[in-house]
Amino acid sequence: MIPMPAVDFPGQLEAEQAAAGADFDAAIAEAFGPESAIEIEKRLVEGDAGDALVSESTGADLVVVGSHGRAGIRAALLGSVSRHVVERAACPAAVVKAPGN
Repeated sequence: MIPMPAVDFPGQLEAEQAAAGADFDAAIAEAFGPESAIEIEKRLVEGDAGDALVSESTGADLVVVGSHGRAGIRAALLGSVSRHVVERAACPAAVVKAPGN
């Protein structure tokens, strides 16, 4: 992680949003293919991942989160977004482990 000053350089926020959007689109295409048969609502939200997912769970049918497979001291030190969501979501939550975990 690179420390950044707490200022917005002209165009920085838009560039970060565009990069995040491109990464998001690529992940959706990899997971579901370019022509998904299911309806997917994509939403980029700024803030803490766990809190954002819990907030968005209100009115949702299901929240699906990935797991890095961290356990023990690593999970305690790094926290667990999936655990946070499972414990606090307003709807059912499913945790999907990454391949190999």
